[in-house]
Parts: sequence; C-alpha cells; structure tokens
Amino acid sequence: MTMQDNHKNSIDPRSFISARVHDGYKTIVDSYSRKLKLYMFHEDLTNSILPWQGYAEKDFQFNVTREEDGRTSKLADIIVYNLPADFKGCNTYTSYITGFIRKTVNEMFTFGEAFYEIKCERNKNDSIVKFGVAPIYPPSMHCIFGMYFQFIPKRVAEAYHIRREVRRIPKDQIMHITPPKQLGGKRSLQRIIKRIALLDDKDNTIHRFFLYDRRNININTTHLLTYLGIAKVTRLYGWDQRKHLSHEHNTLEYYEVYRSIMAAKASAYLREAIVEQLNQTLNNRYLHTGLKISVTGLHTVSDTNALMVELSKNNKKNFSNIWKRGFVQTASDKAKE
Repeated sequence: MTMQDNHKNSIDPRSFISARVHDGYKTIVDSYSRKLKLYMFHEDLTNSILPWQGYAEKDFQFNVTREEDGRTSKLADIIVYNLPADFKGCNTYTSYITGFIRKTVNEMFTFGEAFYEIKCERNKNDSIVKFGVAPIYPPSMHCIFGMYFQFIPKRVAEAYHIRREVRRIPKDQIMHITPPKQLGGKRSLQRIIKRIALLDDKDNTIHRFFLYDRRNININTTHLLTYLGIAKVTRLYGWDQRKHLSHEHNTLEYYEVYRSIMAAKASAYLREAIVEQLNQTLNNRYLHTGLKISVTGLHTVSDTNALMVELSKNNKKNFSNIWKRGFVQTASDKAKE
C-alpha cells in the first residue's frame, strides 16, 4: 500500500476532539522533568524495547494475519498503516508496529499509562474502509467503574478553543495500555518515577532514603548510595544506570548477568502486553476485524525464565555460556543450535 492509499484510508485527526488536548493538567512529571537520572531511565527503557530498524530489522518481524485462516488481507494494511507512531521508517508492518510500540512505551514511562481513541468507517457490506487512532493526553482521562471519561476544565478549554465538558468515550473505542502486573502495574511505575527523581536530588537523597548525617558523608559515598537506591527501586526493570563495568561499583559479574536478564524480561513483558492489548482492541465489538498481530525473532518471557533457571544452577559452564552470548538468547538462536 502506498502513502497515498494510506491517506485515503485514514480518518482526519482533526475529527478526534479527545486528541486536541496536550497540556494544562497537573501531572506526576511536572516537578521531575529536569532530572537527569529519570531522563536516562526513560530513554533507556524506550530504546531497549525493540531493536532499531536498519540495524537488526532482518532479525525480527511483525506479522498481521486473520485468525480464521492465517492469511494477510487488505484490512491489515488499513489498520497497521494508520497506527500512530513517532518514527515509522520503512513502509512495512514491522516498521509501523515498532513505531507504535515505542510511542506507547514513551507514554507509559512519562505518565504511567497510555490512551488511544479509535474510530472507523464502514461500507454497506460492514467492511472497514477508513480507520484512525489518536493518542489522548493521559492526565485528561479517568476510568470510573469501567467507563472512560475525559475531563476538560475551563482553563484547558480556553487554551485549546474547545468546549468545557466531561466527555464519555465508549469503552470499545478506547485502547488503554498500562504496564503489566508482573512489573507492578501503573501505580508501581509512577512510584518508581517519583523515587528516581527524589534520589537524583542531591539535597534529599541521604535525608529521605538513608537517614544518615550528611555532614559525615563524602561525595563518593553519596554517589554510591544514590546508585544503590535507584538500583533497588528499578530492580524489576533491571536498569543498569549505564554502568556497564561492574567493578566500578563493587558488583559481581553474576549480578551483572542477573540484572541484564531482568532487563530483557521487563522488555518482553512490556512488548507482549502492548501487542496483546492491541489484539484485544482489534477484535472487540466495535472493530471485530479478526486480525492477529504476532512477532518472531525476539526473546520472550519464557526465554528469560529459562535463562534465569540456568543461571540459578550455580554452574560455571552455564554462567560462561550465558555471558558469551550476551546474557539473552532468542528462540531463533535456539533453533540454529
């Protein structure tokens, strides 16, 4: 499908009232936006969710097929090529879905969740001929007893020249994506964001989290305690704080490998949760497309669990094998062996 065809099958973004709001609400990131450690955490997790296109594109691939017969269809082109993404790259399914996943992860690590409103137009045969997805500014959305509402206060309405109201958006037209429960969910991620910001504040680090007398602590000790505090807070995500040399912080190689596997596991959990929610949305009562998105060539949660079991055996040979292959082995690597 060409770019001109994409435009014909897309719904005008200006028709999404919910997407017109971009600012004006009090959020958890207002006080923390200039914290270096938080920016690093956000950037590293967003970049590591999927390999960058052009460097490892041949190593993984997204497939969109019909559940009934496993074949592709023109409907898949209409759906995939209209997904919102900050960077789409090549005109392929893999490129567009990768861009959508990166955008969603970026929203989640900023606000703790991501919202999208969905619209479609059908012909007389009840087939989708136009499709559109618009990101919604998360602080404006609220889920109350399973119903979704967008609150537009007076100051926001005046700033964006829209009507002040509380809009109810049908549940089947909302795609709400949050971190999976295995990583603590939305509240846990928001708590991590706040704690990283506070730990990165040199005036609050020792006083708030370690209760030491700051007058008797030197700069090196302060940096070490900050490093340990953030490592504890982000343990489920396996973030290494860009400290790849373990001896610099008196960390054993075993923990370095363990943390790398945890990072790969967190990326797999996030990626699988986003794809699963996207599949559920494509097959709800509103769209009922019958399409299924799958990915091949990337490590899964099962792969990382197997590596963790192998690491826990405390076998020098197993440890060496994990270390040599970069801590993570994908399903495609196993097939080659």
